[in-house]
Amino acid sequence: MKSSIVLILSLCLLSPLAYGAKKHDLSTAFVKLAKKVNPAIVNIRTTQLPQRPNFRDPFMDMFEQFYGINPRRGNPQPSTALGTGFIISEDGLIITNNHVIDSADEIEVQLEENAKELYKAKVIGRDEKTDIALIKIEAKKKLPTASLGDSSKVEVGEWVAAFGNPLGLGHTVTKGIISQKGREVAEIGIYPFLQTDASINPGNSGGPLVNLDGEVIGVNTFIIKGAQGLGFAIPIDVVKNLIPQLKENGKIDRGYLGISIAPITPRIQKALRLADKKGVLVTDVMEGSAAAAAGVRPYDIIRKINKREIEDIRRLHNEIAKYNAGSEVDLELLRNQKITKIKVSLKTKEPGSPQKPQDDSPETLKAPYKLGFQVADLTKEMAQSIGVSFSPRPVVYEVETASPAAKAGLSVGDIILDINRKKVKTARTAVRALREEANLVRVQRGSYIIVLYIEP
Repeated sequence: MKSSIVLILSLCLLSPLAYGAKKHDLSTAFVKLAKKVNPAIVNIRTTQLPQRPNFRDPFMDMFEQFYGINPRRGNPQPSTALGTGFIISEDGLIITNNHVIDSADEIEVQLEENAKELYKAKVIGRDEKTDIALIKIEAKKKLPTASLGDSSKVEVGEWVAAFGNPLGLGHTVTKGIISQKGREVAEIGIYPFLQTDASINPGNSGGPLVNLDGEVIGVNTFIIKGAQGLGFAIPIDVVKNLIPQLKENGKIDRGYLGISIAPITPRIQKALRLADKKGVLVTDVMEGSAAAAAGVRPYDIIRKINKREIEDIRRLHNEIAKYNAGSEVDLELLRNQKITKIKVSLKTKEPGSPQKPQDDSPETLKAPYKLGFQVADLTKEMAQSIGVSFSPRPVVYEVETASPAAKAGLSVGDIILDINRKKVKTARTAVRALREEANLVRVQRGSYIIVLYIEP
């Protein structure tokens, strides 16, 4: 009994020492990683020159000539901004955020070892969608570099350090944990972020988020204003995939499906008899596009891309933007109430041309059932003014105010492609295809294809 009591007492006496040892080990780990990473961290200062107006005021010119001043013109000053970056090659390649160097007329870089010397930097490549930029300085010797880690192995709860230049104070290290991975933030970025509670402040943008091994696992990008401990970093695996293209092309050549899409509204859901509003509706497939080659059709509903669910148009754009031209993606489509799976080899986006509708007083036909619009056969003159190649197609000539057609969004100059999923090539066939109860009308408006639901 006595021996048991002594053992328990001994453990109790040792536990504070054990805790202190662990705490000391963690502190030592942060000291080591700071010494390892800091030499590769750079402070970035950008300058944007003022833009003078293109006009001159004769009265103010005379005022300036006689008195030496111009009370309106003043003396516009250059604007400066601060950020952070980290060196990834001995010859001076630096990773930072695109928003740090965006619109800059001059970029200057300050190294840790010689804070008094500023290096001029040039932009090698940039990508707005991921907010990543690659810049370069010319140094007289080999530069220290940061080790790039593997963000796919990051675990929620692991310790991390954020390096940066907060508020222009200079090299600063803060610590925290990975609060969450795969965090998607509405309207920001196309890839999920790493979320951390390590302090990130203005000026930290472009700095690295580092694990305890001193490896970069993310690029600090933004914080949510008014919230404490909510910082977000771009996973380094995303950045590693971008670097080769940014070095070679200066930009990212993203893949392109070649379709027009629309959200599934309650009206579209009703017209197509859909069980839910999941996915996006394909309204048109461009001739010669990747989607056309794969067999995608108008009225297909894209539900998934590479097994990731597509809830809305933004998600589809972001998913496709992750892949380069030439990449192959798997689409899951809902077609005529049945699931269809196809593979698409993405192509490069082709530029389109703007279009404007005009009329040349053609013969018109009135839509039945008091739908409130008139159609005409497209003429060569109209096609030329609209900016489309001529082919026999009906065009909307007039839309009555407050009519069912107007409420559905039909506009003068819309070219009708099909009605109730049947192609129409003349104004007469268009009028005959209309039904009394409800109509699904697919139109071309400028460079867009739109599906409308018109009911009396």
